[in-house]
Amino acid sequence: VVFFDLMPVGLQYNDNLMVSVPFIGDPTTGIIFTNSLAPGQTATISFQVEVIDYPEFGNTIVNTADVNYRFSPCGQGRPQQFTATSNEVEIT
Repeated sequence: VVFFDLMPVGLQYNDNLMVSVPFIGDPTTGIIFTNSLAPGQTATISFQVEVIDYPEFGNTIVNTADVNYRFSPCGQGRPQQFTATSNEVEIT
């Protein structure tokens, strides 16, 4: 499992990352879980960003994150690659 959150222009990652499972990396380069997640297992990732510049037009910055993961549907066969995108978070 790899989590990515490429910060939009105007946001800066603060070094206050909390992850509920063993990992390496950070949100901008990729948080890589060092162990597999079991079916039904969850992981929580929490961090803050700082607004360093507002958009030229409007006052809203929109951010999403992606999770890349591999698994074998139905528990059989060769693992396949999937990507899930988070909901949009509006920062005003």
